[in-house]
Amino acid sequence: MKKLFKFLVAVFMGFALVSCTTTESLRGVTLDKEAITLVEGETATLEATISPENLANETTIIWSTTNDKVATVNDEGVVTAVKAGTAKIKVTATRGAVRRQDTCTVKVLPKAIPVTGITLDKNEGRLDVGESITLTPTISPSDATNKSVIWKTDNDSIA
Repeated sequence: MKKLFKFLVAVFMGFALVSCTTTESLRGVTLDKEAITLVEGETATLEATISPENLANETTIIWSTTNDKVATVNDEGVVTAVKAGTAKIKVTATRGAVRRQDTCTVKVLPKAIPVTGITLDKNEGRLDVGESITLTPTISPSDATNKSVIWKTDNDSIA
């Protein structure tokens, strides 16, 4: 009788385990963004949605990049902008033999390099009425992002 009871319990538990496993197929994975733009050093998080949602805990997610010199991605979908350029971040969802993918295009812009100084080739000059002088600015650092100069005078009646 004990053996029969153990057998029945084992069969019942087997049915219970089988009934908890779904045979539903993975239909897709979708990222919350199709494209993002970042500046070097910035991060953004992509979220992947599994379809149908009830398979999320039974699906393996793998993140990858087409160019890790431009952008990297970790196991949580956090994208880090490395260097100016374009890369695609790909999420691959796998359940059994079924594999689905989605991508997000990442455009990385160069980090702004601020101007730290400006010098003029002449510190002073003497002009008669009607004469002109050319001043040449030197911007530091030489690779500053915005090198435009706005010229102003403190006395419009003189110069």
